[in-house]
Amino acid sequence: MVAGVATILVVDDEPRIVQIVRDYLQHGGFAVLVASASSAPTTI
Repeated sequence: MVAGVATILVVDDEPRIVQIVRDYLQHGGFAVLVASASSAPTTI
């Protein structure tokens, strides 16, 4: 898969982990959706 052509959903209950992963993926050119609770991904 080529970076920049995919959207990735990041889910974790630790805001710092979400921030680190989101920043890393965005730097790699990915579009990132973030959910902070385990039930949130079902509403995205």
